[in-house]
Amino acid sequence: MSDDAAVADGRPFQFIAATSGYPWRWHGADAILLFFEPETRTAVLTFDFS
Repeated sequence: MSDDAAVADGRPFQFIAATSGYPWRWHGADAILLFFEPETRTAVLTFDFS
């Protein structure tokens, strides 16, 4: 994910948590990351396949 992820008006998402993806699926993502923007209460999950 880009380091400058933001909502349309430029407010950045805040990093909340990350976990390894392997416990959730054998051949899944290496990591699952959660970001949040509190004003719009928007949560974003992203998956890292590195």
